[in-house]
Amino acid sequence: MNKKDRHQQIIAMLKHNNYISVAELAEKFDTTVVTIRRDLDMLEHQKIINRIHGGAVLQETEHVLPTFTERLRKNSQEKQAIAREAIKLIHDEQIICLDDSTSALTLLNYFPFELQASIITTGLKTAVELCRFPNIEVIIVGGTILHATYTSSSVLATSFIRQFNADISFLSTRAINTAMGTYESNIDLVEEKRTVSSIGRKTVLLADNTKFERRSMCQSLQMQDIDILITDSNTPSAIIKEIRRKGVEVIVAALDA
Repeated sequence: MNKKDRHQQIIAMLKHNNYISVAELAEKFDTTVVTIRRDLDMLEHQKIINRIHGGAVLQETEHVLPTFTERLRKNSQEKQAIAREAIKLIHDEQIICLDDSTSALTLLNYFPFELQASIITTGLKTAVELCRFPNIEVIIVGGTILHATYTSSSVLATSFIRQFNADISFLSTRAINTAMGTYESNIDLVEEKRTVSSIGRKTVLLADNTKFERRSMCQSLQMQDIDILITDSNTPSAIIKEIRRKGVEVIVAALDA
């Protein structure tokens, strides 16, 4: 198999599997680890993939973001598993802050109907879905709406959020680099994410395996801003170990639950 065909197959495999190790690729193509590393170096130089911890993931094009519906469907099994763990942190009478993410929206699928809480959210779709729960006080953040994410995000929004204190803040992110922290693809979201985190006594990051060892346009939170990370069991163990080494509690959600 020539190099071009091998590159095309690597890209196709990553579209299906999200993450593939160098060892797996070497076995698949019956070639050396050195050859595969060269292949991945070339694909990374072309901005097609990102190299991470002995393997690779596909890059996403920042200028063409998936729609909210596409993001909600993407990795839905992982988001459901993460939500099943996250709901264990929620109790009656809490003040909870939820960002605009599809991960936070998925969490609502596991809310007990009788839950009594006050919830502040920057997500329009999240606010609407919360109206199904009669004992939840819903506080929606006002501001300029970002159409792609259904998010209330502006100076007005962050000023509004700062008026509150929350027991726990749940948020997700566009990308995570274990050395630097979280990233967003839109500069308007950076201050909103930081503010959502800052008002919570505890910050919980919901992130499936595809978010790791990537970067996006703007850095948002540093790793020390995060108290708990909830991810799925497909996240490489080396990444989990490194994040725990930085003092973050990591909860790994089983996908076969």
